[in-house]
Amino acid sequence: MYQLATFVMRGLGPAILTAGLFGALSHKILILAPFSAAWVALYLMRKGALPGLHVAAATAAITLLAGMFLQTRPGLNYPVLLFLLPPVYLGAWLLRVYAEQGIALTAIALCAAVAALGVEIFSGDAVTWWGEWLKMAIRNVPDASYEGFEVNNSLVFVNGLAAMLLGMAGSGALLLGRWLQALLYNPGGFRDEFQTLRIPTWVAPAWIVVTIILGAIKSNFAYDLGLVGAMLYFFQGMAILHYSAARAENGRYYLIPPYVLLFIMPQFVIVGFACVGLTDPLINYRKFVKSRR
Repeated sequence: MYQLATFVMRGLGPAILTAGLFGALSHKILILAPFSAAWVALYLMRKGALPGLHVAAATAAITLLAGMFLQTRPGLNYPVLLFLLPPVYLGAWLLRVYAEQGIALTAIALCAAVAALGVEIFSGDAVTWWGEWLKMAIRNVPDASYEGFEVNNSLVFVNGLAAMLLGMAGSGALLLGRWLQALLYNPGGFRDEFQTLRIPTWVAPAWIVVTIILGAIKSNFAYDLGLVGAMLYFFQGMAILHYSAARAENGRYYLIPPYVLLFIMPQFVIVGFACVGLTDPLINYRKFVKSRR
């Protein structure tokens, strides 16, 4: 990654080539979309908003052009990268200006929330809209069944889950770009910045009030905002975990179980760490952490 990041920072051409290549390949390998956005974030945070915009626009164009030659996955009429680039661009710009990861991640979460509410409003019925999308998306997936979504009524959460995943991917891309920036220009800087990550204190009460108000209008709005909010505060909970591990004897081994559980039971781990992050302004968990001798 270091060598590739060095290549990206050689200039506008290498940055566009790398981000565009990852974007084009994301038609076939979806996980490459956040990596493409990460290269854009890296270039923006180092070079500025306008050069970053040039890379983002060129990457989007290359990705769209590649879609004319590469068969996309069922249900993905537009590349996922196109939905990732705007929030990642905004987050990277804010991180460059304020040097606060909490502010940047909040902006990405707000973008994800707006996307979820937009689907609810403009689709007319997000549950039906996502239901039709799922039927098409799983058509060629072996042993996949749509009926399970109807039986347990989980379709009401799909819109919020999609927004949550969008926010998670965007936040991950931004943090990856910031880590690469630190790797090149400020070794160890990302670790210290992430461990002190705090979501602005006004966000939680404002988010809760808006969720209650919109939830009174339509319950699905509350589901959407609740899931996106859990994603946002999950990162603050993880920052507290890393802060604690860094100050404990053999602390790096303490990180293994949470990350293993994150892959096995992500729903419980995300909610658990979100609760930690949400209550941190009241409790300040870091003050209870003792530095190792």
